[in-house]
Amino acid sequence: MKRTFCDRCEAPCVNTTVAIQVTTIHHTKNCEYVGTDEHKPVEICLNCADELKQTFPQIFILAPRDEMMMESPIADRDRAEMRRVDARRD
Repeated sequence: MKRTFCDRCEAPCVNTTVAIQVTTIHHTKNCEYVGTDEHKPVEICLNCADELKQTFPQIFILAPRDEMMMESPIADRDRAEMRRVDARRD
């Protein structure tokens, strides 16, 4: 039996945890890649995972194995690109 504690709410987790790994991807205002920051992985309980799933359902979609380490699509990038094109017109 695996027993640990949730890194978010500190509730005891028995046999099941959800591991979250976050990477911050930095870009300039011109959408040029600058670099990434790797954050320490955390383990959260199923209740906290359910809250995350309600807020960010797209992060719980399983990617094919060869795509798992690729940069995930970010919807805001499209809006940033549109703003950049609009700024050039002005």
